[in-house]
Amino acid sequence: MVSLPACTDRVTGGSSRHGLPGVTAKGAFPGVQRLYVQGKLVFSHWETGPLFPMKVSGDGRWLFFIVDEYGSSSAIADGVPLLVVSTQGGVVHDLGVTLPYVNSLTWCGGELVYTPGGDRVAIDAKRLAVARPPDWRPRPLWADPSRTFGTPVCEPGRAAVAVLTQHTSKSAMFFATRWRLWLVGLDGSRHVLDVPPAEWADEQPTWSPDGTSLAFVRERNGYGRLMIMRQGKMLGPVAQLGYQLGYYGHHDWGLAWAK
Repeated sequence: MVSLPACTDRVTGGSSRHGLPGVTAKGAFPGVQRLYVQGKLVFSHWETGPLFPMKVSGDGRWLFFIVDEYGSSSAIADGVPLLVVSTQGGVVHDLGVTLPYVNSLTWCGGELVYTPGGDRVAIDAKRLAVARPPDWRPRPLWADPSRTFGTPVCEPGRAAVAVLTQHTSKSAMFFATRWRLWLVGLDGSRHVLDVPPAEWADEQPTWSPDGTSLAFVRERNGYGRLMIMRQGKMLGPVAQLGYQLGYYGHHDWGLAWAK
């Protein structure tokens, strides 16, 4: 935990793979898998592996989930269909193949913003897309095939996301990332938030609840430093976060803001 003299909030460590309150997945695999929301059955299907609930929409009306095929991380490492169903049950929509990370999607302004694309290499051709009910038809938010994207997070009170982007690459080296932070509006507007020094990558943007501060990790060769951007001013590094190997360029440092 790091207290910031200029902030009333603080940043803490944590895990993004917590269960979702009120959401339950049941079933022995292979076999029939079931999803319940507040005790109501919303999805049932025979699968080779368990269901993994990813996120509930901000309005509480939609549940995003994946099928963990064969219960094996390696089986879904190169992507798995992202599915969405109403929290009242009904038609299931397939939003396309994404990497199986909770921080690959965010609910923003009544839409899902996410980074579809296969291949476990985090910097290889991940798009930035949006989809909204009721048809859930994905469309590009930043249409540039030369770029790849990761870890979008909605800015509180605005229809915009902070997101990682860089030139796309097939390099499977774990520390080949050179992410920069951009702010992208749902109207298509965009501007760069920060440019890290050469050989560094800025990762896992995390907004404070009031939207005035943005925490992120500046990483090089697996070693992370906690940075804070507050009203356009940079603070940090405010903490050394140690070493994390990650997985083919994807890191989840477990940042979270708390009052």
